[in-house]
Amino acid sequence: MAKGTIYKIQRFSIHDGPGIRTTIFFKGCAAKCWWCHNPESFFTPENNKLNEQNKDNEKNILGIERVVSVDELVAELEKDRIFYEQSGGGITLSGGEPLLQPEFLDELVNKCKDERHQYHLTLDTTGYADTETFNRIASKFDIVLYDLKLMNCEEHKQYAGIPNDMILTNLRSFEDKSKIIIRFPVIPSITDTEHNIRQIKELMLSLEGIAEIDLLPYHNFAEAKYARLGLEYRLKGMESPSKERIEEIKKYFEDSGFKAKIGG
Repeated sequence: MAKGTIYKIQRFSIHDGPGIRTTIFFKGCAAKCWWCHNPESFFTPENNKLNEQNKDNEKNILGIERVVSVDELVAELEKDRIFYEQSGGGITLSGGEPLLQPEFLDELVNKCKDERHQYHLTLDTTGYADTETFNRIASKFDIVLYDLKLMNCEEHKQYAGIPNDMILTNLRSFEDKSKIIIRFPVIPSITDTEHNIRQIKELMLSLEGIAEIDLLPYHNFAEAKYARLGLEYRLKGMESPSKERIEEIKKYFEDSGFKAKIGG
């Protein structure tokens, strides 16, 4: 049986899917987005050192990474079944990037969807994975929250640390696009440019079945985490987008027929 590395289990979440949910945060991510609010998901020597130093600190904001089996994790999830059933909720697998641990993720999804459990599952993903792996595993989820940051590949490499060609290929190739909700981080002067927003809208219009986009306004809440990890926070001093700007972007997508929501 495969084992995976996670760093946090968040119970009673009302985000990242319908109803009351339990969110499992996977360790590791190929991207290094300047605005990432989960730097504790990175595999870094500084991070691992702090995990060891803080393993007995119940108030450790960074989360403690741990290796778990599928059965161990599902036993944890089963404790909250009553909340899923009463609220129409379920499980969200986030990170980091869950698809960086494909064998473990696949076994976990199969267990969560077996005859006994039948959980509602949401995948929160960058889409940065081998195309065959992405399509095979993501198709088993009820909802796929799919990050779209920057349409220009060079800009994507600059601000997210990885190219976006595989991300766009996976989005276009995914068969049941009605499962996908686009997630767009609104980062002033980086992702919220007119040409980037227009290209995202045009891509969505070209992909039949995608009907919804979540706008995720930038905030600097994670800055303290970067300091604790000894990592550079590259957006220091940046302010959140104005309410008026977010509403403007929301209306832009709604005018094209999409459901647009502020927040996850």
